[in-house]
Amino acid sequence: MLLLIAGNNINTFLNNQKVLGAKIDTTPLQNEKLYWENLVKKNPKYTDAYLQLAKVDIELGLKEEALDQIKTALSLDPNSNKIIEVKKLLGL
Repeated sequence: MLLLIAGNNINTFLNNQKVLGAKIDTTPLQNEKLYWENLVKKNPKYTDAYLQLAKVDIELGLKEEALDQIKTALSLDPNSNKIIEVKKLLGL
Protein backbone atom coordinates (compact mmCIF):
# COMPACT_ATOMS: atom_id res chain seq x y z
CA MET A 1 0.00 0.00 0.00
CA LEU A 2 2.81 2.37 0.92
CA LEU A 3 4.55 1.66 -2.40
CA LEU A 4 1.34 2.51 -4.25
CA ILE A 5 1.01 5.82 -2.37
CA ALA A 6 4.69 6.65 -2.96
CA GLY A 7 4.33 5.81 -6.66
CA ASN A 8 1.26 7.99 -6.88
CA ASN A 9 3.08 10.90 -5.22
CA ILE A 10 6.02 10.56 -7.62
CA ASN A 11 3.65 10.43 -10.58
CA THR A 12 1.83 13.54 -9.35
CA PHE A 13 5.12 15.37 -8.87
CA LEU A 14 6.49 14.39 -12.28
CA ASN A 15 3.25 15.18 -14.07
CA ASN A 16 3.45 18.73 -12.72
CA GLN A 17 7.02 19.22 -13.94
CA LYS A 18 7.82 20.85 -17.24
CA VAL A 19 10.70 20.24 -19.60
CA LEU A 20 11.26 23.04 -22.09
CA GLY A 21 7.73 24.21 -21.37
CA ALA A 22 6.10 20.81 -21.99
CA LYS A 23 4.52 18.70 -19.25
CA ILE A 24 5.99 15.28 -18.54
CA ASP A 25 3.43 12.47 -18.75
CA THR A 26 4.63 9.45 -16.76
CA THR A 27 1.35 7.55 -16.95
CA PRO A 28 2.60 5.07 -19.59
CA LEU A 29 5.66 4.31 -17.47
CA GLN A 30 3.54 3.85 -14.35
CA ASN A 31 1.29 1.45 -16.30
CA GLU A 32 4.33 -0.46 -17.55
CA LYS A 33 5.69 -0.66 -14.00
CA LEU A 34 2.38 -2.08 -12.75
CA TYR A 35 2.38 -4.63 -15.58
CA TRP A 36 5.85 -5.93 -14.66
CA GLU A 37 5.08 -5.87 -10.93
CA ASN A 38 2.00 -8.02 -11.52
CA LEU A 39 4.01 -10.38 -13.70
CA VAL A 40 6.64 -10.75 -10.97
CA LYS A 41 3.92 -11.56 -8.43
CA LYS A 42 2.63 -14.35 -10.69
CA ASN A 43 6.11 -15.55 -11.73
CA PRO A 44 8.58 -14.61 -8.97
CA LYS A 45 11.46 -16.49 -10.63
CA TYR A 46 11.16 -14.71 -14.00
CA THR A 47 14.43 -12.75 -14.05
CA ASP A 48 13.64 -10.82 -17.24
CA ALA A 49 10.65 -9.22 -15.49
CA TYR A 50 12.98 -7.88 -12.80
CA LEU A 51 15.25 -6.46 -15.50
CA GLN A 52 12.29 -4.76 -17.16
CA LEU A 53 11.23 -3.35 -13.80
CA ALA A 54 14.74 -2.00 -13.28
CA LYS A 55 14.61 -0.31 -16.69
CA VAL A 56 11.26 1.32 -15.93
CA ASP A 57 12.42 2.36 -12.45
CA ILE A 58 15.45 4.11 -13.99
CA GLU A 59 13.17 5.92 -16.44
CA LEU A 60 11.03 7.04 -13.50
CA GLY A 61 14.09 8.22 -11.57
CA LEU A 62 13.83 5.44 -8.99
CA LYS A 63 17.48 4.35 -8.92
CA GLU A 64 17.33 2.54 -5.56
CA GLU A 65 14.28 0.53 -6.63
CA ALA A 66 16.04 -0.32 -9.89
CA LEU A 67 19.06 -1.55 -7.98
CA ASP A 68 16.78 -3.70 -5.80
CA GLN A 69 15.31 -5.29 -8.94
CA ILE A 70 18.80 -6.07 -10.24
CA LYS A 71 19.77 -7.58 -6.87
CA THR A 72 16.68 -9.78 -6.92
CA ALA A 73 17.45 -10.94 -10.47
CA LEU A 74 21.04 -11.73 -9.45
CA SER A 75 19.83 -13.69 -6.44
CA LEU A 76 17.80 -15.86 -8.81
CA ASP A 77 20.57 -16.25 -11.39
CA PRO A 78 23.93 -15.18 -9.93
CA ASN A 79 25.96 -16.31 -12.96
CA SER A 80 23.93 -14.43 -15.56
CA ASN A 81 26.03 -12.27 -17.86
CA LYS A 82 22.81 -10.71 -19.14
CA ILE A 83 21.92 -9.33 -15.71
CA ILE A 84 25.43 -7.93 -15.24
CA GLU A 85 25.25 -6.29 -18.68
CA VAL A 86 21.82 -4.73 -17.99
CA LYS A 87 23.12 -3.45 -14.65
CA LYS A 88 26.00 -1.71 -16.45
CA LEU A 89 23.74 -0.33 -19.20
CA LEU A 90 21.44 1.18 -16.57
CA GLY A 91 24.40 2.74 -14.78
CA LEU A 92 23.89 0.79 -11.57
